[in-house]
Amino acid sequence: MKFSRRKALQTGVCIGVTSLTGCLNITTPFSSKLTVELLNYDDDPHTIDLQILRADGKQNSEATVHSGWHELPARDDEPSHRLLEDIVASDRYLIRARLLESENEVFDHYHYYPDCGGNSTDDKVGVKIEKNETKGLFIDFDQNSCS
Repeated sequence: MKFSRRKALQTGVCIGVTSLTGCLNITTPFSSKLTVELLNYDDDPHTIDLQILRADGKQNSEATVHSGWHELPARDDEPSHRLLEDIVASDRYLIRARLLESENEVFDHYHYYPDCGGNSTDDKVGVKIEKNETKGLFIDFDQNSCS
C-alpha cells in the first residue's frame, strides 16, 4: 500500500494533535506551587481566617481554592509562624485574611501574581499579623521575588 504525501501529512498532523490534546492540563513535578507563610509578630495569639480565591472566578464558590482558620500562638523572641507548603498551584489569586477574635474587625486582601514561573517551586507569599502605635493591630502581605 502506497501513501501519498497528502495522506502522510494528514496522518502526521492527526497523530501530533492527538498526542498534544492530553498534555494541555498535566501538572508535572516541576509545576510551580504557592507556599503561604503565616506570621504572628504580636504578643497575643491569633486565629486567622485565610481564603485564597482564583482571580478569574465568577462566584465565590467556584473561585475558592483554600478556606480555613489557622491558629498562631503569641510570638516569643521571634514571630510565631505556620508554613502552608505547596497549598495551591501558583496562579493569580485574591488572598483574603481576617482576624477572628479581635475587638475591631481586622482584615485585608492581596492580589497575588506569580513571579517565579517556569520550573521554579519558590513562589511564596507571607501573611503577617503586626501591631504598632499608629495602626494598632493590622495584617500585611509580602511576596518573594524571583525576577
